[in-house]
Amino acid sequence: MVQHQQAPSLSPEIDGIEFNTGQFDGEVGWILTRLQAQIDGTLTVDPDEVGPNSGQSLQSQLALYKRLCSEN
Repeated sequence: MVQHQQAPSLSPEIDGIEFNTGQFDGEVGWILTRLQAQIDGTLTVDPDEVGPNSGQSLQSQLALYKRLCSEN
């Protein structure tokens, strides 16, 4: 999601019909679903939303990855 935010033209397309996110356990399918919503422009993130398995905050994860990807 962070890569898509920083360079949308470089993001791979996810074909929701041929690519079954249900094959992945927990957070992987969950984050891919949110990535597709972001690509489609329909993503809304509840600040309290957490992943289905480990219960990690989506907002906290995105903030961490943005910081890791920053040049500062």
